[in-house]
Amino acid sequence: MTIGSTSSAELVSFVPRLTIEWLRDHPDDLSREVDGTVAFIDISGFTAMSEKLSSQGRAGAEEVTEVMNATFAALLAVAYGQGGGLLKFGGDALLLLYEGDDHAARAARAAFEMRRTLRAIGRPRTSAGAVQLKMHAGLHSGLFQFFLLGDAHRELLIAGPAATETVEMEATSEAGEILVSSATAAALGEGVLAEEKGSGRLLRAAPDAQGVVAPLPVRVGKAALGLECNRVEFGRSLQECHVVIPPTALLGDTGQCPDDPGVVGLQPLGRAELGLRAVDLFAAV
Repeated sequence: MTIGSTSSAELVSFVPRLTIEWLRDHPDDLSREVDGTVAFIDISGFTAMSEKLSSQGRAGAEEVTEVMNATFAALLAVAYGQGGGLLKFGGDALLLLYEGDDHAARAARAAFEMRRTLRAIGRPRTSAGAVQLKMHAGLHSGLFQFFLLGDAHRELLIAGPAATETVEMEATSEAGEILVSSATAAALGEGVLAEEKGSGRLLRAAPDAQGVVAPLPVRVGKAALGLECNRVEFGRSLQECHVVIPPTALLGDTGQCPDDPGVVGLQPLGRAELGLRAVDLFAAV
C-alpha cells in the first residue's frame, strides 16, 4: 500500500461545510443562527458486533472498522444526495444539517432512504457470524444556534431549543422508526405522516422532494480551520489529530500532522465531510 502526503487543503473534505463557509465569510463571529432541518440518525447493532469480535483482538477491531466504514459510507451517500451536510459523528450516530429550499422534505426523504438502504445492507456477515443493524432517527426544523469556539482548535457546537427538540425526537423513536417534530410535520403535510408518538409524528412515506449533492465550498487556510495536529496512532476511534479521521483513513502505523515537511501517514478516502473532532455532544441545552 502506498502512503502519500496530504496537504491541509485536502483536509477540507473532513470539515463540515458550515464551518468552512463560516470561517471563509465571517471568521470573527463566534455564533450564528441557521434556519434548516437537523436529522439525528442513530444506528444500533455495532455494540453487539464489537462484543462478538472482541475476542479476536486487532483482527476483530479491524473487521468492526471495515463494517462501520462501509455502512456509514453508504448512508452518507444517501444523505449527501439530498443536499445534506454532516455536522458530527458521535459513536454510531450522525448529525446532519439540511438548509435551503424544501429542507424539511429533503431531510425526511434522506432519512427514509437511509433506512431503506440500511435494511438492504444491514445484515453484514462477519467472522463471528451475521449481525443485525437497525436505524432510528429524530428530525426537527427550525432556527438552530451554532457556536464556533476555540483558538488553535476550532470546535463547532450546536445548542439551543431546536437542538434539544431534535435530541428528544431521536430519544423517543425506537429501532426502525423516523420521528419528526411538529414543526417538521407541518412542513411535510399529512400525506407522508403516520400516528403521533410523544410530541412528534412518525414518518410513513418519503416526501416528494429531490436534492442534489452540494459542492464543497472554496477552501480556506489551515490557520483558519485550526488544524493543529499531534501524534496519530493507527486504529483509534478518535485520533489525537484535531480533525476526526476514521481509522480506515489512516495509512501506516504512525504519523504526524501531514503539513509537517517530509511526513507521511494520512490519506483521506473518498468524498467525506466527516466533521471536526466531536467532544461528546450533540450539545442540547
